[in-house]
Amino acid sequence: MLAGTVVEIVSQKRFDVYMQGVVEQFSDGLKENATYNVARIKDYKNLGTIYVGSGGKWVPRIDNYTATIPERNLTFYRIGTNGGVFGPQGGLRASVRHLNNYMYMYINKGVLKNGKRLLS
Repeated sequence: MLAGTVVEIVSQKRFDVYMQGVVEQFSDGLKENATYNVARIKDYKNLGTIYVGSGGKWVPRIDNYTATIPERNLTFYRIGTNGGVFGPQGGLRASVRHLNNYMYMYINKGVLKNGKRLLS
């Protein structure tokens, strides 16, 4: 969460907005959404749901959207005060294909499948 806040302070952008540009670079033209802001997902019906054990049963809790994804009220949000709101600690919502591209880049020391260097 601290890293997300630092990204906001340095970039002067909300963490999710800044990271959208990064995510789009490793999406390699994929049509699916990948984002740190769940309210931006267009096809949320295919969004994986996190289940929690409760009373001997598995109960859907996180990302269990049935009608629409609620948009956060960010009216009073100040950049650089709490980058954790957007989940830099693991809140990326992405398809398996997006994650595959990300892992390819990670394994190949910052180079994407198309040969473009994203990280040094």
